[in-house]
Amino acid sequence: FKKASNVTGVVLEFPIETQFKWLRHILPDSKNIGTIYDPRENQERIDAASRIASKMGLKFEAQGIINPQGLPEALNRLSKNSDAFWGIPDSLVLNSQTVKHILLFSFQNRIPFSGLSPSWVKAGALYSLDWDYVDMGMQCGEMAWKVLQGVPTHSIPTATPRKVYYVLNLTTANHMKVKLSDELILGAHQTF
Repeated sequence: FKKASNVTGVVLEFPIETQFKWLRHILPDSKNIGTIYDPRENQERIDAASRIASKMGLKFEAQGIINPQGLPEALNRLSKNSDAFWGIPDSLVLNSQTVKHILLFSFQNRIPFSGLSPSWVKAGALYSLDWDYVDMGMQCGEMAWKVLQGVPTHSIPTATPRKVYYVLNLTTANHMKVKLSDELILGAHQTF
């Protein structure tokens, strides 16, 4: 989007601050957040997350890896100090070949993992944020209406979803002895 002068829209990603606020809401006792990432793909995101975590009073530790073989060692290092693992879109770290290992490590070590989508939650992550596709369609419609009214497309900033749903895995919560309030469970868009 940033490179094109005639494109705008709603991206399928919540701001880091929103993700950390929900992490604190779902896991209020978690103060030490760990993540694994490929520096070539996500260094800017990690730098931003570090600044945001600091402002929110969270300790943030990120382990960079450059190949899948570094994943087990990075998980072991993070497990020593992390109350929760934060998953970010990263093609090296979070993919179909690594998902089983990451979720099994999270489950066995009772360190909740914030997944990328409901499918991650169904597979064993404690929770993920999800999108309200109807509202996102309305956001796009509002943008299209502006364009039809003559507003130049390049002057309409790319937006993030304005509504947040969340999905919970109650089996994982029970195994990890994570206490979720009835209100939190009832407010979930979906539970497993």
